[in-house]
Amino acid sequence: MSDRLKRPKRRLAALCLVALVAAVPGARASEVWLQPTYQSDLGGFGIGSNVTWPVTAIGAVRFAWAVPADAFFLDSAKLVVIPHAGVGTGTINVLVCGAKNGNMVGASCSGPFTQTFASVTNQLSEVDVAIAVRSKISTPGADYIAVLAYTTPATSTDHIVGLRLAYDPNLDLGTFSGKLYKGGLPILHNGAENINTKMTNMFVGFGSGNVGINTGQNTGVGANTLAGTTDGGANTALGADALQQNTSGAFNTAVGVSALKATHANSNTAVGYNALSTFGGNSFGPDGNNIALGDSAGSLLTSGTNNLYLDNRGAAIESQTIRIGDTQTRTFIQGIRGRTTGVADAIPVVIDSNGQVGTVSSSSRFKEDIHDMADSSRKLFDLRPVTFRYATPFC
Repeated sequence: MSDRLKRPKRRLAALCLVALVAAVPGARASEVWLQPTYQSDLGGFGIGSNVTWPVTAIGAVRFAWAVPADAFFLDSAKLVVIPHAGVGTGTINVLVCGAKNGNMVGASCSGPFTQTFASVTNQLSEVDVAIAVRSKISTPGADYIAVLAYTTPATSTDHIVGLRLAYDPNLDLGTFSGKLYKGGLPILHNGAENINTKMTNMFVGFGSGNVGINTGQNTGVGANTLAGTTDGGANTALGADALQQNTSGAFNTAVGVSALKATHANSNTAVGYNALSTFGGNSFGPDGNNIALGDSAGSLLTSGTNNLYLDNRGAAIESQTIRIGDTQTRTFIQGIRGRTTGVADAIPVVIDSNGQVGTVSSSSRFKEDIHDMADSSRKLFDLRPVTFRYATPFC
């Protein structure tokens, strides 16, 4: 039988094989299957071809790929090879060309790149040439990639049946809406369907952020962060349950698991696990402007304003208070001993058994039944003090 009569059967078998490989289930949306392109030129690199089947008499194939606009990173680019007669170890030779609209085709070509593979008769092999292809991708959505491939030493008998590309896509949430859900709760979204506010919010984590939020400039990273916020803006929460119950509080910063978990007030900063976790307040009241730094710092505070806690749990209700330390037994502060004050009216500093520092100390610990004198001291104003000097004989 002549070669002319044998060729159609070979082409049909190869085409069926390409269709079979392309139909393999389980391919992800980020995968692309490319079949070899038909060509009637001489390959452009001294590699011949014909017009009937891209696996030519000498085995050169060509692939063309328009890089998708959502491509973020090329994970793999696997040439699928089926040797007709195995040679033990074969080599894939790849030339890659890249071009954009308005570019000269062939002006940016590199190669040949080489990659070895196991050459076994009729055994399918995937040969990853991602490094070569990846070097030509610069602008997804604008790049076009051409790949020319052939094998050695069995160039004329090996079949390169396709190129399988896998890439990580950029996630586009849409122009006006877009949310990812898991178990009925959002895990990645940017808030309400309001073009004026939602684009300035970002929530990442299971149950993070309120999908109906009406304000912007909020950032929540971690499970349940800012989950209840509806009207509060310019909040930052990092860590599971941080600012979880906040509804209308604004300008808060919470870093750490459960930091500022219960607050509804404004302008608080909590850094550390459970920091200011029970502080409530509301955005319309006097509460707020508290700072806590450290594990459970300020965690006892439920109401108050302008407090500063450094590694101290604080008290339930207080304001204008600074608390530093908890279990420490010594204090060292530089820049005090041997220094002259700027104003010449310095007075001694005292400290009581509670650790409170001041300049005036009361002796109340030595007294009992202490009451205000009220009008009882009014008679003192009836006294008529005088001035005098002793007569000479008594001096």
